Amino acid sequence: MSLERSAQKEYFESEYKRYRKQAEAARDSGKASAAATYYEQCADVLEELATLETTDTLAQERRSLASNLTKAAQKLSRDGSLGSADDESERSDVADSQTGTKPDHPPDDGDEDSETDADTYLEAPPEMGFGDVGGMTELKQTLRDQVIDPLERPALYEEYELGVVNGLLLHGPPGTGKTYVTEALAGELGYNYVNVQAS
Repeated sequence: MSLERSAQKEYFESEYKRYRKQAEAARDSGKASAAATYYEQCADVLEELATLETTDTLAQERRSLASNLTKAAQKLSRDGSLGSADDESERSDVADSQTGTKPDHPPDDGDEDSETDADTYLEAPPEMGFGDVGGMTELKQTLRDQVIDPLERPALYEEYELGVVNGLLLHGPPGTGKTYVTEALAGELGYNYVNVQAS
């Protein structure tokens, strides 16, 4: 990736973060139309970022997120909210997603195969970091060196043709902290975190 392309990518990433932050603030303060506008701007920036990506997988992920943000913006413009339920059950669902427990009531979407609600993609990154993880010093340092640093300084790594991490695989027996350290890594990077279970 050329230095110019890298600079463009960094610019669009900072614009995305700025618009996303403004969208979240507007949404939290009940300004649905402003939030919708900012989400649309986020989607436009993500489309630009997709054209700058070096791999089709990353470009597709950016386009997919842009599509979800566009749907969220349309829903905010149309309904004034992303949730279809009343405020009480919406607060309950948010609490459930933060504590990791299942809600007492089934979802109202009818078909299990229906499209995922765009709201699930708009959650904030975890508020934890490596400081919340006890031990695992060697693993945390490896993640800083091999994952965080290349993502924070992509121009340097591209200049020396070192590449940037496109994925991470942790393996080991259950209960050894793989999920916990992965959530902490997402918090360190400021990335959204989704814990997906195969069962």
